[in-house]
Amino acid sequence: MKSGFAGRIARIAVCGVAMTTTVAASAQRASSPQDAILTQNPSKLAGIAFGLAAVGGGIGAGVYFITRHDSSVTGCAVDGPDGLQLESKSDAQTYALVGETTGIQAGKRVRVSGKMEKWNRGVPRVFLVSKLKKTCGACAAAASGS
Repeated sequence: MKSGFAGRIARIAVCGVAMTTTVAASAQRASSPQDAILTQNPSKLAGIAFGLAAVGGGIGAGVYFITRHDSSVTGCAVDGPDGLQLESKSDAQTYALVGETTGIQAGKRVRVSGKMEKWNRGVPRVFLVSKLKKTCGACAAAASGS
């Protein structure tokens, strides 16, 4: 019992000493406008400005490249009234394919990358193909029908 009581007294004493011997913090104020600047050396100021600009540019470039990626859609290519269409099972949509469609054959399951055009009601969705990524073989409906 004495060791618990003595430990408490020791902790209280240490806290009391720490509180009475510390100096209160006060705000530092610049006595002149030149004292408010980090450094008077123009080379250091240029280095600081260059470093801040480089960090800002790097962040901007990173955000641009992360958000700029092409979309990709996988589905079955079919002949439609206005050319090739892609029936996607993942989002249950049909896209009219325009752009680089030379390697795409009707009846094949393909993955294409590119850009989805803005959709207007009453008009089929349009996918602007920039690249045929992969041909996955025959569509399930075409394979079961033959």
